[in-house]
Amino acid sequence: MKIKPFAATALMLALLSVASAQTTPEGTPAQKMTITRSGTRTPNKGPEQNFTGNVSVEPLFPVNSPSRTSGGSVTFEPGARSAWHTHPLGQTLIVTAGTGLVQQWGGEKQEIRQGDVVWTPPGVKHWHGATPTTAVTHIAIQETLDGKNVEWMEKVSDEQYRQPAAHARVNTRVFEIRTYTIAQKMDVYMPFFVNTTLELFRKHGFEPVGLWIPQDPPRSENTLVYILAFPDRETAKAKWDAFFKDPKWVKDRADFIARHGTITSKIESQFVSPVNFSPLK
Repeated sequence: MKIKPFAATALMLALLSVASAQTTPEGTPAQKMTITRSGTRTPNKGPEQNFTGNVSVEPLFPVNSPSRTSGGSVTFEPGARSAWHTHPLGQTLIVTAGTGLVQQWGGEKQEIRQGDVVWTPPGVKHWHGATPTTAVTHIAIQETLDGKNVEWMEKVSDEQYRQPAAHARVNTRVFEIRTYTIAQKMDVYMPFFVNTTLELFRKHGFEPVGLWIPQDPPRSENTLVYILAFPDRETAKAKWDAFFKDPKWVKDRADFIARHGTITSKIESQFVSPVNFSPLK
């Protein structure tokens, strides 16, 4: 059976298309995309010889040849910091939650916040970590040279850490004081607050300053007070909007009400700004 020229050309193009989908232009097998799902990566405690305080390191991706880049998410609890160190090909930090500090050798200590991006050039001695009162989480991205991506040095002393930070930006930080009058018994409400509210605070990058229960009855039996810190009022509104639209909040709130009834009988919210002599700003 004869194949007409047009049909033969179409067949040849189809075969070439299949072949090109299975190989790279150089003729080697094509690599496949890899997805590492959230929750499948195990965080590790930051080694004591390289960190001060409580530090959690979650490896995000290793070096994948021919790339030399690797990355991880690092969380510093209040007061925690890295030791002095350098990177042979530099490092990029992307702050994803909280407020932290960074300093290069011979320079001023700088405050960093969620959304900030820090580039440290190759060979520059530096450290980074949390403030004394707030945790910080950042993604660290660096390249490997001759099998190494970091050179660790001495630890940051308490005296170095306590030096005041430079404040290059205008301080628009605000605090929100929230007071909940709980409609249920505290032992019924608290698991919901911890497992839902606090979990969503972490997810959406809220910065809790502290949480309290009054000492004296009757408010000791039905009241929770806490303070949140925000860079500004606009950020606070955006975070709360995302919080209340989160599917977990919608579902968990509905489930709680179905089982126990009303969650709170009253919620009071007040935004405040620190005075210039306040220890907390």
